[in-house]
Amino acid sequence: SSSNPYSNGSTSSSLHHQDEPARDAQMAHDATRVLCLKLARCCLQIQWDPAEITTANPLIKIIQDDLCLALLMTGQAIWSHNGYVSMDVLSEICATISALWNMEPFRHILVAQFETIFTGFYQRALVLLRQRQHPIDSNMFNENLVFDAELEVILE
Repeated sequence: SSSNPYSNGSTSSSLHHQDEPARDAQMAHDATRVLCLKLARCCLQIQWDPAEITTANPLIKIIQDDLCLALLMTGQAIWSHNGYVSMDVLSEICATISALWNMEPFRHILVAQFETIFTGFYQRALVLLRQRQHPIDSNMFNENLVFDAELEVILE
């Protein structure tokens, strides 16, 4: 059992405690997530005609509903009791959110989605950082370092 109340088994060290088939399955699942996120980001970064960025466009509906929900849910998996999200997946989630944010027309269409993502993902990470206990021994200090590094990736 970890002395860090926020690691709850979902830190990168938990992957090392799994048996080999589970670890291989998790690595394959993460590789699929990373590939899907990279493909989605590449599609987002194509030249968009501003006239195409309307809520009537079926692709925009997929971005609004499916992609934003998947980004939020996958990102929040780092706080679930049985979830695990690798740093590669978190990095791709953040890169995809950043790509959406950096495209000015999407900011106006995805207002509710951005509010939900920032509240459910980024602010949650900040709250966890503020609630983190001060280390009382070297093990807790090292676990806090790992925890801080993971949250730093999210907040970048």
